[in-house]
Amino acid sequence: MYKGLLDLPVEDLKLSTRATNALKHDGINVIGDLVQKTEKDLLKMVNMGKKQVSDIKKTLANHKVSLGMTGSLFKKKVKKNAAIPQEIKDICLSRAIVEIMRMQDRAEKLEGQIGRMRDELDMIIFRLNKLPEWLEKEHDI
Repeated sequence: MYKGLLDLPVEDLKLSTRATNALKHDGINVIGDLVQKTEKDLLKMVNMGKKQVSDIKKTLANHKVSLGMTGSLFKKKVKKNAAIPQEIKDICLSRAIVEIMRMQDRAEKLEGQIGRMRDELDMIIFRLNKLPEWLEKEHDI
């Protein structure tokens, strides 16, 4: 019933440029991908607001489909225990390594900031401890 519609690109819905770009940015390229998403999923997307979601819902309703559609219609046929190609594994591993390196770099920067903050705090405590001496000297207390 919906087969032809679900294979169409999201651009065919004639949504706003902002909505279309947000969907494409999140990897939603065809209407079949879109109707599997929920309103909550869409609102989590970058540059997707309530107005865009409302427009999407209205447009889908005009085509007799809606957000949150699930079922066998959308299940991709994947063999159980299907082997993941080594190239895909390598790409995933490379991305994970890059992300770990970024996190380590960020952690090192934060450690440096924490060290500087500790030094500043030690200096403030030192000055506060010297304050009574200074007050006595300045005001002959």
